[in-house]
Amino acid sequence: MFPELKDFMDGVKDIMRKERYTAGLQEILVDGEFVFAFTFKKNDEEEFLTDVFNIKTGEYISSAYFSGVPNLIKDGYAYYMNPGSQDEFPKIEKFKIEPAVYDIK
Repeated sequence: MFPELKDFMDGVKDIMRKERYTAGLQEILVDGEFVFAFTFKKNDEEEFLTDVFNIKTGEYISSAYFSGVPNLIKDGYAYYMNPGSQDEFPKIEKFKIEPAVYDIK
């Protein structure tokens, strides 16, 4: 990356932080009939607030905090993929999503 472009982007990030501006959603993932809407809002542990909706009914199901935005959600599991480097093997982490996240309240 060009140093000037990196400096510009860092400046934009600083302005956005100071103004407390964040976009509404950073990622949307689908697992069967469930939609996970990852926001930029974080808790004290730096986990991202995620709202879960049922795509068939269009209803809000629940909210949960994720330590990061997974690359994939499938069959109730969140997958985080780290490609590694020339000296490391790629790493895939698999985490079971708490079943309560899918419960209608």
